[in-house]
Formats: sequence, structure tokens, C-alpha cells
Amino acid sequence: MKYIIIAVVVLLVVVALAVGLGVGLSQDESCTKASGRSCTSHCKKSSSTGGTKEEIRTRVKKYIDDGTCNCPYATEECEDTAAASHYDEFTYNGKRVIIFNRIPSHEAEQDMPSSNPNKRCTSWNFVQLPLTLQIDSNTTYVDTSLGSVGVAYTGAVFFNWAADPDLNLALLAEGHTMDSCSGHSAVGGEYHYHRNIYCSKNNIPSKSTPSVDDALNATACVQIGWHFDGVPVYGYCSHGGTPMKSCYTLNAGAETDQVTTFYSTITTGKKVSDYTWSANGQAGCNLDKASGMIHPGTNKYSYFMTEDFPWMPSYYRATGNSRCDAN
Repeated sequence: MKYIIIAVVVLLVVVALAVGLGVGLSQDESCTKASGRSCTSHCKKSSSTGGTKEEIRTRVKKYIDDGTCNCPYATEECEDTAAASHYDEFTYNGKRVIIFNRIPSHEAEQDMPSSNPNKRCTSWNFVQLPLTLQIDSNTTYVDTSLGSVGVAYTGAVFFNWAADPDLNLALLAEGHTMDSCSGHSAVGGEYHYHRNIYCSKNNIPSKSTPSVDDALNATACVQIGWHFDGVPVYGYCSHGGTPMKSCYTLNAGAETDQVTTFYSTITTGKKVSDYTWSANGQAGCNLDKASGMIHPGTNKYSYFMTEDFPWMPSYYRATGNSRCDAN
């Protein structure tokens, strides 16, 4: 059965500044905005040095109005000198605007099973997301790229299931360097999650607004952020006693390996291709290939974290979007 939310021409702009650890800004890449003006993904450093939330909002609104690709402001702060976490969401010109700096609102990287040579660094960004989406039963599943695919309410970002272009599984390759919130930093300083936010399991308050403290509480079924196609992302969820469950299964004969995370030792396949989705892949499964379904409580298409593969929703399902991105 086809379900349609309103079709719109959508703009998604991600403006990012990668800093620290010897990693510079990404290469120039042109994109065309809905206004017809062009910008490049090479984030231009702002001369501004900070400000209040309202001052940063005002700055970003001007960038949007002017069609520029500046960051809210520039910084090269890492670890203990990094700025406080920043997440700000508001509506402007008919779009959802989110300003964030990729620094988590919670304690981070103090308790990994193995040390991580990468350190979190402040990286100011803003995105414009659609308020209305077009999704139907014939919608194409779009692969997400390496790097950030969404933003959490904590101010940090979501990465997909892959560790590298060969699609080795990130949880297997990198799980031993993830902290008790299940996050860690990439080479470019981006603090990110490859699966649900586990802070509450170690009694670490998320300190985020909105709160993600119930991300592991399926009964609470809380939203924890947004993917960059404009679809809301939820932690673990159940509705009426029915859990939102992955329909992926490990292929017969696929090689497996183990990784020891902060909480447990996990046995998993080695690559994304070791798993296959089918509508009846697991008993009681109900999520599509993108780990999404119509949320029975909101009646809106949404993505859900899962306790097994793929853990993180790793396809985009919303259509009509264009993305200018400097990740």
C-alpha cells in the first residue's frame, strides 16, 4: 500500500568545517540551491568568534538569505579545549534549520576498551531539512555515504554502518574504541555514533535538549535526532508491545568475527554484504531496508535504531532532496 506525505522540492544544505588532527577542509564541490544560486561545499571560515545562541542563529539566517556557505563561526578546539556542545533547532523559510558543532553533550571518550588516536574537535555546521517529505512504496533506497548521515540531539552526528569504502562493518572494526555512550571520534575530529546512544546504560546523563536519556527504553520510544534527508531518528522502540525489529539476516556461510565493546562481546558478520534484507527475514520483523516504517504513534515515516544489524539506519528513504555537503 502506498503512503504519501506531501511532495515538495527540498533543499538540504550541510555546511561543515573539519578541523584538527591534520585534516583540512574537504575539496570544493559545487551544488545548486533551490534558489538557483550556487555554492561550494568548501566551508569558508567565518571571522566571527562565537556569540550567544541568538547571535549564532542570526548569523546563520543571514548565510541562508545570502546563499553563502560560511560556518556559524570558526574554531580549532579539540578535547578539553573544545567548545561546549551546541544543538539548536528552529524553523526558517519553511525548513527545519539545525545548528550543531559535533561535540556531544555528555561525557565522552573516557572509558573505551581500547584507546582511540582520534580526538573530538569542535566543527560548526548547519543543515536545512524538509518539513514535509515524499515517501511511498516505490521510493528508491539511497545509499548513505561515509561520514555524517544525520545529527543527534546531543550535538554529535550519526555515521552509517560502514568503517571504510570496502564496507567493512564499523561496529566490528571500531567497536573496541567506542566509549560507554557508544560513540567515538573519526580522523577528522567528528564525534559520532554507529548505533544507538548507550549513555543511560552506564548512568551517564545525556544533558541534551531534547533528552536522549531514554534512547534504550523501547517503551518510551524517544526521538534522538534527524537523518539528513529530514526523516526523524528514534532509539529503540516498541508500540503496543510490538518492537520495531530489523528484517536483515546473516547470509548462510558468511564469515563472522567478534569485537569486545564497553558492554559486551559481539559476534557479527564482517561486511555489509554479509547481510540480506527480506520482508520476512526474522520472525516478527517490521522495518524496511532503511530501518524505517510509519511510526504507529505519530503516523509519520521514521527511522529506528535496532539491537542487531544494521544498528544504525543506513539508507535515505525521503525523496526530492538535494544535498550540499562538506563532510
